[in-house]
Amino acid sequence: MRYISILVFIFIVHSFASAHASHFGFAEVSYSEKTNTVQATISLSTEDLERSLAKKNNGFKARLSSIESNKILQLQLSDEILADFSLKMGSTDCDFELIGMEVTNQGITHFYYESQKILFHNTVSVLFNNLARDFPEQQNKLTFIFMEFKQTLIFTTPQLQTFNID
Repeated sequence: MRYISILVFIFIVHSFASAHASHFGFAEVSYSEKTNTVQATISLSTEDLERSLAKKNNGFKARLSSIESNKILQLQLSDEILADFSLKMGSTDCDFELIGMEVTNQGITHFYYESQKILFHNTVSVLFNNLARDFPEQQNKLTFIFMEFKQTLIFTTPQLQTFNID
Protein backbone atom coordinates (compact mmCIF):
# COMPACT_ATOMS: atom_id res chain seq x y z
CA MET A 1 0.00 0.00 0.00
CA ARG A 2 2.84 2.34 0.83
CA TYR A 3 4.32 1.91 -2.66
CA ILE A 4 0.99 2.72 -4.28
CA SER A 5 0.74 5.87 -2.18
CA ILE A 6 4.24 6.89 -3.22
CA LEU A 7 3.45 6.24 -6.90
CA VAL A 8 0.24 8.26 -6.67
CA PHE A 9 2.12 11.09 -4.97
CA ILE A 10 4.82 11.10 -7.67
CA PHE A 11 2.16 11.10 -10.40
CA ILE A 12 0.33 14.05 -8.83
CA VAL A 13 3.52 16.06 -8.35
CA HIS A 14 4.59 15.33 -11.92
CA SER A 15 1.16 16.36 -13.23
CA PHE A 16 1.34 19.72 -11.48
CA ALA A 17 5.00 20.27 -12.37
CA SER A 18 4.39 19.69 -16.08
CA ALA A 19 3.17 22.49 -18.29
CA HIS A 20 -0.49 22.67 -19.13
CA ALA A 21 -1.72 20.32 -21.84
CA SER A 22 -3.39 22.82 -24.17
CA HIS A 23 -1.58 25.55 -26.05
CA PHE A 24 -3.66 28.29 -27.62
CA GLY A 25 -3.61 31.76 -29.10
CA PHE A 26 -6.35 34.14 -30.12
CA ALA A 27 -6.38 37.15 -32.39
CA GLU A 28 -9.09 39.63 -33.17
CA VAL A 29 -8.43 41.71 -36.26
CA SER A 30 -10.54 44.48 -37.77
CA TYR A 31 -10.29 46.93 -40.63
CA SER A 32 -11.25 50.56 -39.93
CA GLU A 33 -12.66 52.50 -42.87
CA LYS A 34 -12.36 55.66 -40.79
CA THR A 35 -8.57 55.41 -40.42
CA ASN A 36 -7.78 52.98 -43.27
CA THR A 37 -5.84 50.82 -40.83
CA VAL A 38 -5.98 47.30 -39.48
CA GLN A 39 -6.14 46.87 -35.71
CA ALA A 40 -5.15 43.56 -34.14
CA THR A 41 -5.12 42.14 -30.65
CA ILE A 42 -3.04 38.99 -30.28
CA SER A 43 -3.55 37.04 -27.05
CA LEU A 44 -1.16 34.27 -26.04
CA SER A 45 -0.57 32.16 -22.95
CA THR A 46 1.97 34.00 -20.80
CA GLU A 47 3.49 30.74 -19.58
CA ASP A 48 3.91 29.37 -23.11
CA LEU A 49 5.40 32.60 -24.38
CA GLU A 50 7.89 32.76 -21.50
CA ARG A 51 8.90 29.12 -22.12
CA SER A 52 9.33 29.81 -25.84
CA LEU A 53 11.49 32.85 -25.16
CA ALA A 54 13.62 30.87 -22.68
CA LYS A 55 14.30 28.26 -25.38
CA LYS A 56 15.41 30.98 -27.79
CA ASN A 57 17.59 32.68 -25.17
CA ASN A 58 19.58 29.65 -23.98
CA GLY A 59 17.38 29.08 -20.95
CA PHE A 60 17.33 32.70 -19.78
CA LYS A 61 13.94 33.19 -18.19
CA ALA A 62 12.31 36.60 -18.36
CA ARG A 63 8.99 37.43 -16.74
CA LEU A 64 6.72 39.16 -19.23
CA SER A 65 5.29 41.30 -16.45
CA SER A 66 8.73 42.95 -16.11
CA ILE A 67 8.73 43.84 -19.82
CA GLU A 68 5.45 45.80 -19.66
CA SER A 69 7.23 48.98 -18.58
CA ASN A 70 10.28 48.62 -20.87
CA LYS A 71 9.51 49.93 -24.37
CA ILE A 72 12.75 48.61 -25.91
CA LEU A 73 12.12 45.06 -24.68
CA GLN A 74 8.48 45.36 -25.78
CA LEU A 75 9.59 46.19 -29.32
CA GLN A 76 12.03 43.25 -29.37
CA LEU A 77 9.27 40.95 -28.17
CA SER A 78 6.93 42.43 -30.77
CA ASP A 79 9.42 41.48 -33.50
CA GLU A 80 9.19 37.88 -32.23
CA ILE A 81 5.38 38.01 -32.32
CA LEU A 82 5.24 39.54 -35.81
CA ALA A 83 7.70 36.95 -37.17
CA ASP A 84 4.84 34.44 -36.92
CA PHE A 85 1.87 36.71 -37.58
CA SER A 86 1.17 38.45 -40.86
CA LEU A 87 -1.76 39.81 -42.81
CA LYS A 88 -2.19 40.93 -46.41
CA MET A 89 -4.98 42.99 -47.91
CA GLY A 90 -4.90 41.85 -51.53
CA SER A 91 -1.19 41.71 -52.34
CA THR A 92 -0.19 44.43 -49.83
CA ASP A 93 1.46 43.41 -46.56
CA CYS A 94 0.16 45.05 -43.39
CA ASP A 95 2.95 46.87 -41.61
CA PHE A 96 2.01 46.58 -37.93
CA GLU A 97 3.22 48.76 -35.09
CA LEU A 98 2.97 47.74 -31.44
CA ILE A 99 0.63 50.10 -29.58
CA GLY A 100 0.95 48.37 -26.22
CA MET A 101 0.85 45.13 -24.30
CA GLU A 102 -0.81 43.82 -21.17
CA VAL A 103 0.04 40.83 -18.97
CA THR A 104 -3.08 39.72 -17.10
CA ASN A 105 -3.44 37.89 -13.80
CA GLN A 106 -5.30 35.17 -15.71
CA GLY A 107 -2.11 34.06 -17.50
CA ILE A 108 -2.77 35.75 -20.84
CA THR A 109 -0.63 38.39 -22.52
CA HIS A 110 -2.34 40.74 -24.98
CA PHE A 111 -0.44 42.57 -27.72
CA TYR A 112 -2.17 45.55 -29.34
CA TYR A 113 -1.22 46.50 -32.90
CA GLU A 114 -2.25 49.02 -35.53
CA SER A 115 -1.11 48.98 -39.13
CA GLN A 116 0.12 51.81 -41.26
CA LYS A 117 -2.57 53.10 -43.61
CA ILE A 118 -3.56 50.39 -46.08
CA LEU A 119 -6.17 50.33 -48.81
CA PHE A 120 -9.06 47.97 -48.25
CA HIS A 121 -9.16 44.87 -50.39
CA ASN A 122 -11.77 42.14 -50.23
CA THR A 123 -9.15 39.36 -50.34
CA VAL A 124 -7.36 38.85 -47.01
CA SER A 125 -4.51 36.41 -46.32
CA VAL A 126 -3.41 35.63 -42.77
CA LEU A 127 -0.65 33.65 -41.09
CA PHE A 128 -1.06 33.08 -37.35
CA ASN A 129 1.70 30.64 -36.44
CA ASN A 130 2.64 31.99 -33.01
CA LEU A 131 4.22 29.40 -30.68
CA ALA A 132 3.60 26.52 -33.13
CA ARG A 133 7.31 25.74 -33.53
CA ASP A 134 7.74 25.25 -29.79
CA PHE A 135 4.40 23.56 -29.17
CA PRO A 136 3.31 21.25 -32.02
CA GLU A 137 -0.18 20.98 -30.50
CA GLN A 138 -0.59 24.79 -30.56
CA GLN A 139 -3.99 25.96 -31.79
CA ASN A 140 -4.58 29.54 -32.86
CA LYS A 141 -7.93 31.11 -33.62
CA LEU A 142 -8.34 34.39 -35.48
CA THR A 143 -11.49 36.41 -35.98
CA PHE A 144 -11.50 39.10 -38.69
CA ILE A 145 -14.20 41.77 -38.54
CA PHE A 146 -15.16 44.32 -41.16
CA MET A 147 -18.43 46.17 -40.68
CA GLU A 148 -21.08 43.38 -40.54
CA PHE A 149 -18.69 40.74 -41.93
CA LYS A 150 -17.02 38.29 -39.54
CA GLN A 151 -14.68 35.44 -40.50
CA THR A 152 -13.12 33.00 -38.02
CA LEU A 153 -10.06 30.94 -38.94
CA ILE A 154 -8.48 28.07 -37.02
CA PHE A 155 -4.73 27.46 -37.35
CA THR A 156 -3.60 24.00 -36.24
CA THR A 157 -0.73 23.80 -38.71
CA PRO A 158 1.50 26.60 -39.98
CA GLN A 159 -0.23 27.73 -43.13
CA LEU A 160 -1.38 30.89 -44.85
CA GLN A 161 -5.16 31.11 -45.01
CA THR A 162 -7.00 33.31 -47.48
CA PHE A 163 -10.64 34.41 -47.53
CA ASN A 164 -12.82 36.90 -49.39
CA ILE A 165 -15.01 39.53 -47.82
CA ASP A 166 -18.43 39.37 -49.46
